Amino acid sequence: MSRWSYSSLLRSKRLDPTHRAKVIRDADPALVRRIQSVVRFAVPWRDTIAVISGGNDELLDLEDRPAWHFPAAPGGLHSEHQPSDSAEAIAHLESLRTKGARFLLVPKTEFWWLDHYGDFQRHLESNYRIAARTDDCIIVALRWPSDADFRNTGAPDGLPLPPPELIRLTVANEDSEQFCRSGASGAEWIEALLRQHSFDISSVGPILDFGCGCGRVVRHWKQLDGVRIVGADYNPYLVDWCRVHLPFAEFQRTPLAPTLNLDDESFGLVYAISVLTHLDEEYHAACMAELSRILRRGGLLLLTVHTSMRLERMTPSERALFDAGKIVVRRAQQSGSNACTTFHPEPYVRNVLAKELELRDFVFGGAPDVQQDCVLFQKPA
Repeated sequence: MSRWSYSSLLRSKRLDPTHRAKVIRDADPALVRRIQSVVRFAVPWRDTIAVISGGNDELLDLEDRPAWHFPAAPGGLHSEHQPSDSAEAIAHLESLRTKGARFLLVPKTEFWWLDHYGDFQRHLESNYRIAARTDDCIIVALRWPSDADFRNTGAPDGLPLPPPELIRLTVANEDSEQFCRSGASGAEWIEALLRQHSFDISSVGPILDFGCGCGRVVRHWKQLDGVRIVGADYNPYLVDWCRVHLPFAEFQRTPLAPTLNLDDESFGLVYAISVLTHLDEEYHAACMAELSRILRRGGLLLLTVHTSMRLERMTPSERALFDAGKIVVRRAQQSGSNACTTFHPEPYVRNVLAKELELRDFVFGGAPDVQQDCVLFQKPA
């Protein structure tokens, strides 16, 4: 059976075109929310998505990701005209792709397309790649080729490269060479900062990469023989990719207010690169408490923050708050994604984040790979 067949997903009566009007009228809000959640984790922010929507405008509400009806009438409205055959469906999809659609979203209510337009399904399967597949939807990456190209293409470190959309979810671009360079740079400055404080990365103890993404930095610890390496992230697709392709380390998913399946005082080094910079303030205390819990006495916690970097991006009102020592958060409702941007004034870092820990170092511009400042805490012995 084709991996594109909807029958294995629905396990229920076929949903054929004659039932479409009723399905649209009775669209399940819970289904829409679940699809929105899949999109949030699988599709980079601001990427354009063509949606086989069946005329349901709610399916186009995808958190600042431009979404287009498919099929679309002139002006972008949903077209009541269904393609007469696969050739017409393919031509319409390719026209939207040429205009900038990077993904195709097929909701559960429209899985019938993949059987009804058999050559359309084969066109997708031959030329593109499934980015996400659940019982509720299939998301197809339209800019990039099949999975095999990524399984068989290694990076300079000999490890597989993540698919471009996962790289974009992690670093907001799809340049695999930059992904590798920045990850190596990140690992190097972590090692250098530890040496400055008389710690060695190979003997500091178990290491946690909190907010590991698709392994940008953690992949560079493969050479640390005998050291326990753990990665944790909010995004299940990033975690799943790491589990399969970076087997030298352990990976787990955690909610935004983290609950890690790790023992108390079990890690010598915890680092969170560009994590608090994408979280609303309500999650900061929970992160600090959980990361402090698993840190050994004498262990190190390394964070990156926006304190001196990228301040030129602030509006005058934001800068006034920042200069008054107040944290500034943009798009707080999108915490956990690159859409949310958080700025941390120095007094906030020193007086709020460091409550239970000792502040060892505050290096402005000290995280060049992410253009952020870095802060090194130590848990009292």
